[in-house]
Amino acid sequence: MQWEPEAEQAFIKMPLSDMAKAMAKVFAEKKARFNKSSKVTMKEIEATKRVYFGVVSEESRLKEWDKRIKEGEADLMEKMEKEARDILAKEIDMFDIDLCHAQYFRCTSQIAEVRQLAAKLKKRLQELKVSEMVADMLHDDERILPHNRISFSISACPNSCTGTAHKEFGIHGTAIPIVTDVECSQCYACVNRCPDNAVLLINGKPKIDYGKCKICEACVKVCPTGTLGVEKRGYALTVGGAFGRHHKVGYEIYRVATEAELFSALEKSIQFIKEKAIGEESITSILTRTGIAPIFEKIFKSAN
Repeated sequence: MQWEPEAEQAFIKMPLSDMAKAMAKVFAEKKARFNKSSKVTMKEIEATKRVYFGVVSEESRLKEWDKRIKEGEADLMEKMEKEARDILAKEIDMFDIDLCHAQYFRCTSQIAEVRQLAAKLKKRLQELKVSEMVADMLHDDERILPHNRISFSISACPNSCTGTAHKEFGIHGTAIPIVTDVECSQCYACVNRCPDNAVLLINGKPKIDYGKCKICEACVKVCPTGTLGVEKRGYALTVGGAFGRHHKVGYEIYRVATEAELFSALEKSIQFIKEKAIGEESITSILTRTGIAPIFEKIFKSAN
């Protein structure tokens, strides 16, 4: 969104931390949309100031900055203004995408490429204007805060190091193992490797208990003969999880989705929030109220 030069300068001078200023930018642009304006003007800046300086006044914050400058932070104002200009120059996302440590190095348990998936997800969420949706759902007289963001979590495998099942949207890589026609050496590597005791050796060949199997590919990776292979790789998707005080395990939408199925389900889930949310309800709150049936219908009825 465009900003009038006067509004930009007033925003840059606002005595707020970088995180608070990022949220204030989102708030100002939300007010502009509400006012049916194509740009942020001083009208939106004044409204933003009333909300963001409602508890601690702008004057009090400026006095605190002056004190810090006198105590040795000579470049404080310059630093804060630079941060504000950087914030104005970029899009502020009202969603978080957490990645497991496979974003840094190749993990031995890795199934999915988390960085590539996260980049595609971020691009799609921006195209869907999810940040605008989140901001516009919030009360007009309350500050927008970092915890208002929607949480997306991506793990490379079912170990789920980012706690995917306890986030609003959780994704992790999966791979269905199968027993091939290749002769088994009866080395027991697969039996010993499976963390869930889902593999047995019966009549000279491995047998997989799919009721226990977490489709993590661990048994396949240690098989020296190729007796175990992968039938299908994909992504598990859960929605409606929560962590913290009122933690909740999300509902499983897919166990092994293709990338196309995954993104289709996510897009329909965003549309579901737009249609069903009362006020600032999260997907977790909506599903607690409605049950899982409506979102299943939204995702799968139109898919068939």
